[in-house]
Amino acid sequence: MRAFPIVVAGSALVVGSSVAGNPGQKMYTAGDLQVVLGAKPPAAAGACRVTDSFFGGKAAFNLRDLPATMRAPLSRAGFQNGYNRVWSCSAVGDAASFAFLFRSGQGAAAAVPPLKSLQPCVRQIAARGLGNQSWGCFSARGSDRQALYGWRRGNLVLVAETLCEGWSGPIASVARTHPGALEGRATRR
Repeated sequence: MRAFPIVVAGSALVVGSSVAGNPGQKMYTAGDLQVVLGAKPPAAAGACRVTDSFFGGKAAFNLRDLPATMRAPLSRAGFQNGYNRVWSCSAVGDAASFAFLFRSGQGAAAAVPPLKSLQPCVRQIAARGLGNQSWGCFSARGSDRQALYGWRRGNLVLVAETLCEGWSGPIASVARTHPGALEGRATRR
């Protein structure tokens, strides 16, 4: 069973410019999204290959591709476009990552609460070190388990989740490594 993932938010301006109200904070462009989401899941996830995205097989997405309940709040926040990558991994199932791009850091910050509320959360898990407004969440239903991390970096909101169907390994530790790799790529852009 595949849960609909939380998606992430960011914005397109010149790299090196500042986020409104926060001088010196990096701004991301649409060209950065694919690079940031290029980090492969950790070895503990098993052999992984890129598979179909959550948006009808396309990696890039726009407002029309999102759930109707998310369109208005993300539009008001200045959503420009997004990108996602889904890996099918032999040990854990799917490892998915999402980036939403916004016009400003303030817009990305405003988009975090609606994005956070999209995914049910049974238990909060620590998300330290992942940037501003970070959160972690664990959910389980039967033998299906999910660990999700989200955070904002400048005008970009990132979400990374691991969806396990019947895997009995330590999902939270495996799931936490992938967001760390994404965050590393984001800070180097």
